[in-house]
Amino acid sequence: MKCVAYVRTASKEHSESSLSIQLNVIEEYINKQNWQLCKIYKEEKSLGSSLNVGL
Repeated sequence: MKCVAYVRTASKEHSESSLSIQLNVIEEYINKQNWQLCKIYKEEKSLGSSLNVGL
């Protein structure tokens, strides 16, 4: 099955480590299910605005 991942943080302060941890958990789950990760969406919140980045 093809799937996408969505990770987000509420603040820019810890965003990189939090996003990395979330993505590792998601990738482990996807691998256990024998699914195919097609795209990753990130949302980093900072000062009331958000930045959406697709990888």
